[in-house]
Amino acid sequence: MPAKKGMRGWGRVRLLPSKRYQAAYVGPDGLVHKAHATFTAKLDAEGWLAAERRRIEQGTWSPPGQRAVAALTFGHYAERWFTETVGRHKPRTRDLNRGYLDRVILPTFANVELEGLNVQMVRTWFASLDALPTRNANAYSLLRTILNQALDDELIQVNPCRIKRAAVKVRVVEPIALSAGEVRALSAAIAINRWKALVLVAGFSGLRWGELAALRRSDVVLTDSECSVTVARAVVRRTGEFVIGRPKSHAALRTVPLPSALREALEDHLEL
Repeated sequence: MPAKKGMRGWGRVRLLPSKRYQAAYVGPDGLVHKAHATFTAKLDAEGWLAAERRRIEQGTWSPPGQRAVAALTFGHYAERWFTETVGRHKPRTRDLNRGYLDRVILPTFANVELEGLNVQMVRTWFASLDALPTRNANAYSLLRTILNQALDDELIQVNPCRIKRAAVKVRVVEPIALSAGEVRALSAAIAINRWKALVLVAGFSGLRWGELAALRRSDVVLTDSECSVTVARAVVRRTGEFVIGRPKSHAALRTVPLPSALREALEDHLEL
């Protein structure tokens, strides 16, 4: 069978910018036909081509676009996305994504055809969510991410997630920053000595709770010229247990200088 430009032998497998594979071939009608979806593995794309060639050889072929194909639902695609991203996200992030899918997104969109999702559906869903700003922003961001992948996979024409600032997290209550004097007073008011240094480091370093809880003696530097702590790990809570691991991003690995006035309090703490 003659091959068109870009074809090698019978059929063609092309790696797309999305890192997925597209399969196409020239059919008996002389036209180029593409698979209705792209493939994660090159082997799967080649398998689709082999199946199409068998149809031609057996005389059962018809253009792929004219065959009845079961509609791909958002729920099915979201599960596929979740499986394929296992190596991209930390366990804690995967736990959160699983929760957003199961409790916020899939109850509405699980059985909706992927190609049928539109802007109005997304707007109606978002407007119906309970008043939990951070959760809603994270769920919307996840929905948009999954649909962006579907767009890259050429399964949808546009991403229907177009609500302005829907992914922006808005605090319900603004945090109150203590002054240096208030931090020292709070530390002094702590009845248990072993927690006094924790309050001081938290107040003057700006570390997150998970970073504070994971600090070790080796992370503290107390010399004549330096007073600092190094963030090398963090604690997260997963399925009822505390797990120590690396921070979420490379930028979180850092050394934070502390006021030299804290040196004596930290030295006393390390001797406890």
